[in-house]
This record gives sequence, C-alpha cells and structure tokens, in this order.
Amino acid sequence: MTRGTFNLAQQTEVLTEDDMKFDKIRRALRNWLFWLMSFGAFLWVVLRSGTNIKRLNYPCQRAALPLAANWVMGILTFLSGSYFLRKSYQYLGIFGIIFLTFWFTGTLPKRTKADLDYERDLPVWEVEDPISKVFIMEDIPATAGSLAAGNETVPDEHLVDPAIDAVFLAMESQGIFIHRTTGHPEGIVASDSVVIIKGNFQWDHQNTTSTDRIKGVIWKILNHPDGFTGEIIVCDNTQEIGTGINENDNNSEDTEQSILDVISAFHAKGYPVYGLCWAYIWDDVVSEYSEGDDNDGYVYEAASKITYPKFLSPSGENRISLRYGIWDGDLGIYDHDRLCIIDFPVLKAHSMAGATIAVKNWIGMLTTAYAQERYGGWYPMHDNYLFGSYALVARVMEVTFPRLAIVDAAWTTRLGPNNLGYLQNTQMIVASTDPVAASWYAAKYILTPIAVYPQDTDPDLPESDYSYNLTSWTNYLRDVAGLPCTKDASEISVYACQTGTSTPTPGQTPTSTETPAPTPTPTVAKTGTPAVPTATQSATPTPPEDPFVLIAMPKNEYVPGDPFSLSVHVHTLNGLIQNPLFVVLDVHGTFFFAPSWNKYDFLPLTKPPGDYEFVIVEEFIWPTGAGSASDILFLAAITDPQVTGLISNLDLVSFGWHE
Repeated sequence: MTRGTFNLAQQTEVLTEDDMKFDKIRRALRNWLFWLMSFGAFLWVVLRSGTNIKRLNYPCQRAALPLAANWVMGILTFLSGSYFLRKSYQYLGIFGIIFLTFWFTGTLPKRTKADLDYERDLPVWEVEDPISKVFIMEDIPATAGSLAAGNETVPDEHLVDPAIDAVFLAMESQGIFIHRTTGHPEGIVASDSVVIIKGNFQWDHQNTTSTDRIKGVIWKILNHPDGFTGEIIVCDNTQEIGTGINENDNNSEDTEQSILDVISAFHAKGYPVYGLCWAYIWDDVVSEYSEGDDNDGYVYEAASKITYPKFLSPSGENRISLRYGIWDGDLGIYDHDRLCIIDFPVLKAHSMAGATIAVKNWIGMLTTAYAQERYGGWYPMHDNYLFGSYALVARVMEVTFPRLAIVDAAWTTRLGPNNLGYLQNTQMIVASTDPVAASWYAAKYILTPIAVYPQDTDPDLPESDYSYNLTSWTNYLRDVAGLPCTKDASEISVYACQTGTSTPTPGQTPTSTETPAPTPTPTVAKTGTPAVPTATQSATPTPPEDPFVLIAMPKNEYVPGDPFSLSVHVHTLNGLIQNPLFVVLDVHGTFFFAPSWNKYDFLPLTKPPGDYEFVIVEEFIWPTGAGSASDILFLAAITDPQVTGLISNLDLVSFGWHE
C-alpha cells in the first residue's frame, strides 16, 4: 500500500486579492467591535455600580463584567508593555478569575460570612402611650400538622398553627382583637369580611411566606365567634419577572406542603378560601367600578402614579377594589369596612431596597408595567419612585392600608431577594398593626445582625439603603397620609409572646404595671439598651398547654373615663366536657369568684375543639370617686370536672386604679 501525498493547494480555496482585502477589513472590524463592546461594558459597570459595590450582584452587571475585565487587562498590557506583565498576564488572569469568583459567589469572608451563632434574645420594652405596638415570637413551636395532601382528608387538627394562635392571644391581651364583634367593634376581621392575605411569592421555597403561618391565620379567621360568611384570598403580584404562585412556594416544616396545598385543603373542606396571582392583570389598565368598568385590571392614577388592582373574587361573589372596598352594583356604592387586607411578607435582605419587609412588600400590590412610559425606564422606576424620596410604595400603601402586618421570619434571607444559599433558620415572627414599626423592628433586631451587608439593612444607620427607603416611606405615611406609623423606638411598645405561657412579658421599664405570670420568662433587655440578638441552635419547642387560657383587659392602670372590660380566651385542641373555668378576683387575699362574684363560683365548659372568648365583665366606663388601689389580681384557669387539679395554665394579670 502506497502512502498518498498531502497537497495544501488542493485542500484550500484559492483566495483572490479582493478576498484577502475583505478578510483583513472583516478582522479589523471584529477587533474594533470587540474593543468598543468591552469599553461599553466597562462604562456600564462603573456608571451603574457607582460607589455601591453591592450593585455588582445585579444580573446585568454580572453579564457585563467579563467584557469589562478583558478591556481593563488589555489596556494595562498596552500601556505598560512590560516584560513582567506580559509574562505574568496569564497569572493575573487566573488571579482575576479566582477573585471575581470569590467576590460574586459571596464567599469573601469579610463580605459574606456573618456570625451565624447569635443569641436568640430579642429586646422588648414598654413606653407610655405608644403610637404602635409590636409583638414578637422567638423559637416558633412546631405546627399542628401538614396540609400537603391538599384535599378533604386533611384532619381539622392540622389546620391549627400554635405560633399564630399565640401571637393573636398576645395581641388581644393588649387590646388588639383579631375578630370584630359587638364586644370588640375595632377588631380586625368581621364575620363577613373579604380578607386579602398579601403574601410574598415572587420567588420560591424559603424566599416566600411560610405556608404554616398562613394556614394558621386562615383557620383563626374561619373560627370567627359570629361565624364567617366572607371569603379569604391569598394574593400577590409576582410581576413579569417572578415565578408566580405555585407548588415551589413551600416554605413550611413539611416541604411537600405548598401554598397551593394549603388553599386546596381548606377549599376542599368547604371553606371559602382561594388563591389569586395578580400577574394575570399585570398590564391591564382599567377604571373603577364606579366609572362603569367591570373589568379586572390595574387602576392607574397618572397624577400620583399609584396603581392598585380591582378584580372579581374567585368565588364570583364580590367585586373588589383594593382602594375603595367591595362594590355593590345595585346600590352603586363601595363598602370599605368589609375589606380587610393583611400584609404578610417574608424577611429578606434586598439588593436594591436594603430589605424586603412589610412596607417593601407593597411592590407586589402595585404593578411595574409600562415602566418606560410612566417612569422613564426600569431603573428610574426603582431609583426615583419606588425607592426614592417620591415614596411611591408608601403612596400605594396609603390607599390600600393593611389592617395587620405579620413578618414571617421562620427563615431569613441574609443576601436577597432570592438567594437560597444565604438562608438562616431564625424561627421568629413579628406582628403589628403598624407595617412601619414591624419593618423597623425586624430589620433592626433580626435581619441586620446576620445580614451579609448589615450596612445596607440597618434601619437606624443614616447611610444605609434601607434607612433611606424606610425613612422616605415613613415620612409620607406619617406626615402626609396621617397614618399611625413610626420607626421611633420611644414611640413603640414591644411585647414577647410564647406558647405555654400566659400574658406577654413586658420589658423592664419604670412604667410597667403588669405582673408576669408564674411561668418561666425569657431574659430581656431594658428599654433604651436593646441587645443585638445573635442566633443559637433552637431547642425543641414546647407545645402549648391544652387547654390554654388568657386574660384580656384594655390596660393595667385605670383613671376615671377609661373603658374597662374583662374577657378570658380559651384555646383547646381536644375539647372540654364539664370542665370548670375559674376566674378569680384577688383583692389582697380576699377572693371573689366569677360570674356571681360570690365566695365560690365558676363557669362550666363543654366545648368542641376551637378558640373561644368568654366576656366576664361587659365594658363600662371607670367611674370617678373610686379612690386608688394597686396590685389587684385577676386569675384564670381550667380544672378537671372534680376540681382536683388544674388542666390548663394559670393566667394572672395585675391591675390598679387612681383618680
């Protein structure tokens, strides 16, 4: 076999002189185009990031960095031309790649490693005449069970969430009632309310609101003492870049339980519970019902630039304007009292806003559609309107103000908004009727101590992103809208609530008059010197006693003209059969038993599992001429039918009065 010869001329195309000229021009253009694109990428990175290094985490910045880095290295080589630089170019390139990898994957120790072993000791305190009250829970107890089946086979016992029950009991002990009744006309939810639970579902997994907490809120609403005839809708607008409300929204103890399972389980059991993602009307512009427009969509007010949704409820029963209320087409009027909005974010750091908490959660209430036409572009919309001094988020919140804000911090995202690699299992809850106060507290004492960039999340650090934004939002809500909002610690009272104890434990302040229940209480910081919490591994939570009782009074110190009332709340998972409820007035060793206030009396209880409120003393106005007294006690407990021992906790509240 003979070996053939290789002739280059036979294997290649013969190029003409014109072809070679064209090839040189093409290569020159390609090289110049590369340099122009690299220089453009360099300018984009520098101008867009400015002095805020954190912005280099943005997706557009990450995409531009390789070209920008090539331009910088090329210029350095061109300018120096040194033998050392040429020889070490490959090593500089390798070093640059390693450095950028460490930087942008978040592994540089000084920038990304927060102290994960922080003590779980959140500060609580009381002030006189607070503008806002904040309720906090550390070490969330285990939920009652999973709703992952998503159908009618889910046991009713699994619908309960002890953490939410305990938070609501603590709120009621301070005069904030979840249920609106004749006895509590200022309650949050009426028996016929249309309840909008505005969650946070733009991303997925632990970056979404806890499904365990949401189910607890739903179950509490459904167990309204007057019966519940309204409907409950879990909502969010995940905008055009979000993931939608789906099965990946599974922030729960059982990760098989998504928000869709929670909604489906309640609905399958016959309860009026629905889910709705407003992304389906993201770019639909509509007018109000009162203007004859029955279509679903977003109302846009050109003068103020606010947007908000209006839509037919999933049941088909209610036409809802989140600004004006429930539309009655026959009468041609809105019923705003029936509309109840609950703000339910998950606690996260945020690369632009600083933090995502109760006020920032309202970006999912508005729409970001038509950013170019309305705001001049996507970045101006964020920098100049949403997060700027214009305070557009607060302007939308003014007209769609929530009745309650609950911050889910079962998991906290230390570098957000959607980074699952920076999750901390904090197991906490913050609740308030003031979304600003709830946001400030959660950012200050839960997020900032563990944040990758605490200088951006600290609400009290003037140069931080979150301080700037929260201040702008607060100033508008408080000073312009006139709403009771504050981020001033001297205007906020903070109460801790734990399952298995009685009333919330106040901080050690000179004005405190409440006597703690005879159960172990956590160590708290004194007012004015709140401890920075640092997380430790949580112990296995102790479930609440069953039954559980809680005394509720408007306040602990009375003067003439103050309203006085006394209620006892009973929570039972197993039900009661002829169990005596004792409510005792202790006047320095002399005892009076409700309801007759004789030497010995009680209320016999036979109740199925559930939550109950027993009005012991109807509301009256504290009279003049009653003199003064202190250290008067009310005690409440449930015993076995034979009255041989307690089967519940013993709750105790101290109060007094003066002229």
